[in-house]
Amino acid sequence: MKKINFKLNIISYIYIITIVLMFGLFIFEFYAEYLDDITYEKNHLKEYRKICTIYVNSGDKEKEELKKEYLYLDDIFCNLKLSYNKISNSAIDNYFDLIEFKSSRFIVPFFVPILVVFPAIYLVTKNFKTGYVKNYLLRDNYKNYIKKILKMAYKDVWIFPLMFVLTFFICFIITGHNDYRVSAAYSYIMNQEIYGDIMFYVLYIVVLFLNYLSCINIGLISISNNKNFIFSILKSFLLIYFYWIFSEIFFSRLAKFLNISYGNFSLLNMYTWINVTNIYLYAFINLIIFLLSLIMVYFKFKNKEKIVMLCEK
Repeated sequence: MKKINFKLNIISYIYIITIVLMFGLFIFEFYAEYLDDITYEKNHLKEYRKICTIYVNSGDKEKEELKKEYLYLDDIFCNLKLSYNKISNSAIDNYFDLIEFKSSRFIVPFFVPILVVFPAIYLVTKNFKTGYVKNYLLRDNYKNYIKKILKMAYKDVWIFPLMFVLTFFICFIITGHNDYRVSAAYSYIMNQEIYGDIMFYVLYIVVLFLNYLSCINIGLISISNNKNFIFSILKSFLLIYFYWIFSEIFFSRLAKFLNISYGNFSLLNMYTWINVTNIYLYAFINLIIFLLSLIMVYFKFKNKEKIVMLCEK
């Protein structure tokens, strides 16, 4: 037992260190570029304000001529440059920039799902291999055993949402503000109006949880007929991406049929929320998908004899 616990502790430490180093890389990349951007903005702010002062006091014809010379000029840009003292993007804009354009752009979609399901698959396959189910069923019923498995699989789901929340707060500390209106003058972020709604931030976290729980459910489905850890991880990886591809094809057609922005349906949109026009619809879609995946887990595990036989192999 001590040997098993020691091995579990080592794996846990490696897992946590991997996550911390990964997010540390994201923050380091962001901060290094942020310093360069701030220096650039400070050096050019006087020039921007001078040009914008000329622009806002010009007639329509003169404005069009200035726009040809300075492609970034428009009413929003100049209003923000002249009205706000802040020279950096908002925290939420920098957060999305970090997620979408740094190395996280490749790491997050491809590796985070695997890291999310890793502890769930490891713990459940280890439980199956010990034959614990037979002893458990002598004391309690199979329904409660399945609840125990789900609790075991879900218990670490909070780690990545917490890391993304901490990343946002670090962006906020570095940036010093979260005035999303300022960002329009720098990067023209999508859907600025929703960033002023506190429910956006609440639902953003909820959607992360729902997506990760759905990934764990897919991992549980992969375990239901095989208790080999490596095989289950690889199978989960393939199933998750098949499920994403299928959902992208299905929801893109559904969005087109309903004449609704596709961003409200895209599961791959969960980190950046590009073109999400209805935050409640997007959260609802993710909730439905989680419930469907949970129903699939139920049907995969409802056969007690099959699961017991799997554990005895």
